[in-house]
Amino acid sequence: MMSNRGRYGKYGETKRLERLRRAGQRASSRARHETREPGRGEFFTGRKPAGSLFSLRHALDGDLAYIEELSGRVFEVYGPYREMVGRWFQSRKAATLVALMGVRPVGFAMVGRFSDPSRIPLTAELLAIAVEPRRQKRGVGRMLMEGIEEILLPMNVGRLFLHTAMENLPAQSLFARCGYRHSGAKSAFYPAGQDALLMTKDLLRGPRRPQGVFWY
Repeated sequence: MMSNRGRYGKYGETKRLERLRRAGQRASSRARHETREPGRGEFFTGRKPAGSLFSLRHALDGDLAYIEELSGRVFEVYGPYREMVGRWFQSRKAATLVALMGVRPVGFAMVGRFSDPSRIPLTAELLAIAVEPRRQKRGVGRMLMEGIEEILLPMNVGRLFLHTAMENLPAQSLFARCGYRHSGAKSAFYPAGQDALLMTKDLLRGPRRPQGVFWY
């Protein structure tokens, strides 16, 4: 699963990042002063299946090569996602969790958040999630999804959305089990021309006023 809309052509990646930067500039001076990266390298202490061999931590700068390599292997059929995901990671406009088996990475998930405080509740996009093919169907994907939600809730993010390829039924099944619902379809969404399904999940029962750290 990976995102794409707004990253090519007229609605290109550069314009989208600029729009997000402008949204961040509308936050209060106090919010800008508090801006920080959420826990790079720290071990994540959220949900974990009992007896699992896997753990989560926030991504380190040194994880870039792995994230790019896995993105290339898993997403190449949809377009140049090795380079795209690498740029999202390096832009510091996203938070990334890495799944580990011991000390070896076996997957990652990346989320971006719109920080405009006029939007209540705030909305986040799951930009990409990938698990090593031989480690799939062992709970890693679900653990990554739950970990992403865990880091978003304290930031008052009320809704999370994602895009997944129409033909990617295993991913759609995972997202449905995690509580995501179909919200629409987008034709030729990916650079290689595939259609995408939009799925969303409400994280908060009711709107709350944003507080604390803004990413952009």
